[in-house]
Amino acid sequence: MKYDVIVVGTGPGGANAAYHAAKHGAKVLIIDKKSEIGVPVRCAEAVVSTLLDEYNIKPDPKWIANTISNFKAYSSKGREIILKTRTKGYILDRINFEKMLVARAEAQGAEVMLQSTVTGLSKKGLIVQETNSKKRSFFSRIIIGADGVESRVGRWAGINTTLALKDIGVCAQYQLQNLELDPNSVELYWGEKYAPGGYAWVFPKNDNLANVGVIIPGHFKYTAQDILDKFVKNRAPKSKILKHIKGCVAETVPPDKLVKGNVILVGDAARVSIPVTGGGIGNALFTGREAGELAGKVIKNRESLDNLSEYNQIVHKNLSKRLKRAYKLKEKFIKSEKNIERIFIFLKLFMWVHKLAPGFVEKYGLKNLRY
Repeated sequence: MKYDVIVVGTGPGGANAAYHAAKHGAKVLIIDKKSEIGVPVRCAEAVVSTLLDEYNIKPDPKWIANTISNFKAYSSKGREIILKTRTKGYILDRINFEKMLVARAEAQGAEVMLQSTVTGLSKKGLIVQETNSKKRSFFSRIIIGADGVESRVGRWAGINTTLALKDIGVCAQYQLQNLELDPNSVELYWGEKYAPGGYAWVFPKNDNLANVGVIIPGHFKYTAQDILDKFVKNRAPKSKILKHIKGCVAETVPPDKLVKGNVILVGDAARVSIPVTGGGIGNALFTGREAGELAGKVIKNRESLDNLSEYNQIVHKNLSKRLKRAYKLKEKFIKSEKNIERIFIFLKLFMWVHKLAPGFVEKYGLKNLRY
């Protein structure tokens, strides 16, 4: 089974990588252990509209659950920020969103193989365990690891993606029904009262349904589940739990090298989620595009695999500075109650500037926000 490019993982990073590689004429295979694309959902499902514009993805009601125009933030000591933005936000139907991205790759000729677990790398390529217990080797000139925060592809290739406990964001989320909501507003809650060392969120999918979750550092004595239950008891005591998900996200900066031999890492596997928020869809799409285009170009022009190292420079030039800044904010401010209150004071000033020049402020601010 020979391919030019094999992508491990059907999430936004993997699907976008497959799309761009196939668009360049590469023979592409996407492998995923899931039985259904996008399931289970491990995401708060929020993006800004400018992000979709950047990747030429046209909004579609099939995978957009709700449109957001207001941003609300609350601190432990009762400070409140309410901002009405010109830039729209979307709450996704993540399952259908991922299916759309994969279908887009298939339309370019990429093949998809589900219910197949990659169990190792060998000189012959990827070793894949299929549902019928059959093992096969798949050879590919280039392998793109898009297998999430727990990525094994990177580890097998010899890329150091080790995470310290303090740099692992532990998440718990409910999908709740029957709670008081402003369907046009996302809500963020910061500080010890809500989520020590992290934050809590309420992302409405309609006027009666919302994703409600928390993220806290992995080394804390509290569990995310306990924090979430406490938050829901106060914020939505009469709500009904429809779904429950748990997961982790890397809250660090990407390693210096994201390429080893013929292996490239993208998305959460590349540690490019935002350290302050844990948001990762935007950076996953970005790294997927860059990895896919580079892989496709190398295949099309019959270039040396050494040219894949260009991906390191692309990622660090475009993302590392922003992610390092976010990491410092997480380390120095988000874990300090006093500093969180100082940030809220600053945001009050930000609101006044926004009233004077909303277009300029949103263009600059949202440039650094990639859910």
